[in-house]
Amino acid sequence: MLEDICIPNACIGLYFHLENQQVVYWKDIEQIGSILSKKTVKESMFTTWMDSNQRYSQGRDLTYAQYLSKFVYVARRRCWQPRKQGYTIDRLIWVPCSTEDLFYLRMMLSSAKGPKSYKEIRTVENVMYGTFREACFAKGFLGNYQEFIGALREANTWGSAHFLRKLFVKLLFMNTMDRPQYVWEQT
Repeated sequence: MLEDICIPNACIGLYFHLENQQVVYWKDIEQIGSILSKKTVKESMFTTWMDSNQRYSQGRDLTYAQYLSKFVYVARRRCWQPRKQGYTIDRLIWVPCSTEDLFYLRMMLSSAKGPKSYKEIRTVENVMYGTFREACFAKGFLGNYQEFIGALREANTWGSAHFLRKLFVKLLFMNTMDRPQYVWEQT
């Protein structure tokens, strides 16, 4: 089968999406209701990867990006199968930090091994977090913002309230603070 053969040195972009936000394609003549009622509408390369982690124990020690080293995705059948030959270079697609939860999902996928659900991707040390962002903080991927807190506390010793508010707004416009409410509460 052509789908089972991997071309050496091929580079595959690994797509991922938030829960129930996969891309759906259809033809103009098709009714949207009939499209959405199909079982396969929820099957994507990413969701079938999580399903595959339930079936294949050898994939549970691999991240999504590492998965192509041992498995091949058969698009026609929408499933993953153990690799028989060849190799592929794979990369998680890039997403900007402005996509927020999708960005944090990508961060978690860099270390999540063998998850069978979105909940498992958000689980760190047996604690399931409500968002991927919270899970990223728990993993230590995001900073504790001591540099922002320190700058505001130092400015508090000599700056006016008006100046402190302007400084905080400037820090917000830098778009490098993931938890502005936390910094606000600490200062």
